[in-house]
Amino acid sequence: MIVATVIGRLIKENKMKVFGLLFLLLFAYFVQAQIKPADGLWHTTDDPDIGSGLVMTTQNGITLISLFTYDENGENIWYVGSGQVDDGVLEANLFQTQGGQNLLTPQPQSATILEETVLLRIEFLWANQAQFQINGSDPKTIKPLHFGHDISYGFPDLSGQWAVANLASNQSYVLDLSLDLGISVPIAPYRDVSFVSSHPGVSGEIINCIVIFGEEAYQECKIGDFVIVGADIGNDRMVFENPQTQDQIVAVRINQAPNILPNDGHWRTVDDPDVGSGVVMRTQGQYTVVLVYSYDEQGMPEWKISSGQFDENGLFSAELLKPFGGSSMQSPEPFIAQLETQSQTIEIQLDGLELASLSIDGSEPKRIQNVNFGVEVFSTEQFMLN
Repeated sequence: MIVATVIGRLIKENKMKVFGLLFLLLFAYFVQAQIKPADGLWHTTDDPDIGSGLVMTTQNGITLISLFTYDENGENIWYVGSGQVDDGVLEANLFQTQGGQNLLTPQPQSATILEETVLLRIEFLWANQAQFQINGSDPKTIKPLHFGHDISYGFPDLSGQWAVANLASNQSYVLDLSLDLGISVPIAPYRDVSFVSSHPGVSGEIINCIVIFGEEAYQECKIGDFVIVGADIGNDRMVFENPQTQDQIVAVRINQAPNILPNDGHWRTVDDPDVGSGVVMRTQGQYTVVLVYSYDEQGMPEWKISSGQFDENGLFSAELLKPFGGSSMQSPEPFIAQLETQSQTIEIQLDGLELASLSIDGSEPKRIQNVNFGVEVFSTEQFMLN
């Protein structure tokens, strides 16, 4: 908020433009057909420091959406909805609620869904880049918010451990990547960037990337004959594809933290009604962003934001801030919001990847759990053994 061949010699600018165009045309058909939106926080490319955003989580082809934004008076509001990506396009009616109770309230009442909805349309160019519209507004480019990893090359630093699976050969292995400064040589406006694995068994395996800076910015990376463009490089997931055979290699970043981290996505309290409050958690590197969407004393929707780290005991403790006075996400001229001077302290104690306790300003901890959807969910009960 990429992988390319090691070319071995500089390519003239006009040839590089043609190469990039041919690559885009070659990938256009099957990229559109197979796009899975990157999970996490998305923002517009003209988003100010404290602006609006989207959260998307996809499970089994169903994408759950939360829109965090501001109304015409600058008050923060949120919308929720769900939909499916069809031929690279996601359209969904997002609804707003009111009359709910704060998520810290014991057995909170269900909120009321307002009749008027907004039509969200997202046309995905890649898994990590799309065009966004609300009620037919002018299209705006949106991208996932990258944090926790260096993005000096226009894509997240690939250093670290990745679990890799070749879907054609059913082979899997681990890459332990680090930037090879001996290969990565800057020659403006191009730069070859190479990440080399030191993991036993695949030592010396290289991911080669080429980066073009300036107005014609472009990134692309390659493992053997498998390619991925920069717009598809994620913090935690990459899908390389062979342009000739359309076989795929999937790479997932391995959490190297000494402690457990929460599953990314939407969470809710165990006593949450059908239309209630929620929590969103997204971790990249060692940092976690937490969004709390709930209701104020008058039952009006509000959202607050926090960021920090889980310690070795699985405890997250940080300031919880409420923004106000911002512009809507679809605004053609967005402006920065402000933060209320009085903050709160949020604490989340993990009991596992999908179970935790939430407390704000020392309140009685409430159990929260990761939301599973798109698949059949089995009910369980807790009990104690002697």
